[in-house]
Amino acid sequence: MKMNIGRFLARRAHLNPDKLGVVCDDKRLTFRELNDRANRVANALVGMGVQKGERVGVLMMNSVEYYETYFGIAKTGAVMVPLNWRLVASELEYIVKDSGALYLVYGSEFAGTVEEMTPNLELKSYVHQGVKTPTGHLDYEDWLAKSSKDEPEIEAEGDDVQFIMYTSGTTGLPKGAVISHRNMFMA
Repeated sequence: MKMNIGRFLARRAHLNPDKLGVVCDDKRLTFRELNDRANRVANALVGMGVQKGERVGVLMMNSVEYYETYFGIAKTGAVMVPLNWRLVASELEYIVKDSGALYLVYGSEFAGTVEEMTPNLELKSYVHQGVKTPTGHLDYEDWLAKSSKDEPEIEAEGDDVQFIMYTSGTTGLPKGAVISHRNMFMA
């Protein structure tokens, strides 16, 4: 079996399409719905020009949209950089710059933090999930609605990087721990 977390979700959606796949607060998606929305994320990212190996920062709370984004990024072969929402803007800026992230997907609860960071970052695109999308940023639901739910071509697998998780930096600046698709299957 080829090891890609996105492929894992697609297989689960094929085997158990109507089983409950994710529950967050009052939102519930079956595996089919979760996979379709993850495919929309993947196809929207590819449509923006995201390529295999490019970094995508994600600043969101646990939510259905977080899982859609997680699996969607994996399907593109891009590298997710999950950002710790407990950090202040300057700490997040450091991680975004150090990781080489070119895109940011974030929740509306972090709009103020993102606004504070924006002048110091050189990102290609910002995708905002929630209400009142800032000018110049893409609205998450509109972004998904314009993309296909068809399964994207998956290029990343095995030892390709799936995400970079930053350490706490207790003895210095945070360092990125590189996690591959294979690492996630073996965890």
